[in-house]
Amino acid sequence: MEFPVTGQLIGTVLFFVGIWVLSYCSKVEKQDKDNMRKIRYRQPRYQDRNVKISDARTYEVRGTVLSLGGYTLAMAGILMFIMTTQWVAA
Repeated sequence: MEFPVTGQLIGTVLFFVGIWVLSYCSKVEKQDKDNMRKIRYRQPRYQDRNVKISDARTYEVRGTVLSLGGYTLAMAGILMFIMTTQWVAA
């Protein structure tokens, strides 16, 4: 029985960290979307000036960075796992 090499273990860890970052990003973006929905509903009705809609644009950059980072980690993990796999000819 062949044991996994270090590169395969690192690749697996990178893949799961990337998946975790993507799921965290999804959760954060859903919360931001709900907050924006509440702000848009409240602002015209109660004239709440403490929170501006333009301030919510910065959250889109955070979501983009998290998405790209998670995708990059997951793909790097897959590639590292495949590159360090020793194929056995039958």
